[in-house]
Amino acid sequence: MKIIKKEKLPPWISKSFTDGVYRTVKTKENIILYRTYGGNAKIQGAFATTLPARNRINAKINSALVPDWKNSRQYEAIIEVPKGTTLNIGRVEKQYTKSGSLLQGDGDQILLPQNWPKDWIKDTIKVPSK
Repeated sequence: MKIIKKEKLPPWISKSFTDGVYRTVKTKENIILYRTYGGNAKIQGAFATTLPARNRINAKINSALVPDWKNSRQYEAIIEVPKGTTLNIGRVEKQYTKSGSLLQGDGDQILLPQNWPKDWIKDTIKVPSK
């Protein structure tokens, strides 16, 4: 990936990166990303990561998926992003649940281009609960 001029993101998106820190890059080759989804979280959502979820608990903690967002984490899309695509990358900011529990975050966070094409999805798998 090649670092390019940083895109200015809306505050609610930039705050989802640890300490608001992210880089804007252009892919030099096709890359594989993973998106855990289900429930209210759609397959073609905005965020993905570089590592597959080993289970739903892992996905919840590493991606700081607050239960209020109603992402069941039941499925994972395997996404092939083509060479030459602009992405914003960083680490997932920690989140707190309503009860005050900490979801650590700190996994890789990739902001996909808005309205990215469904044909980037190469496969979907069911994510184990444990």
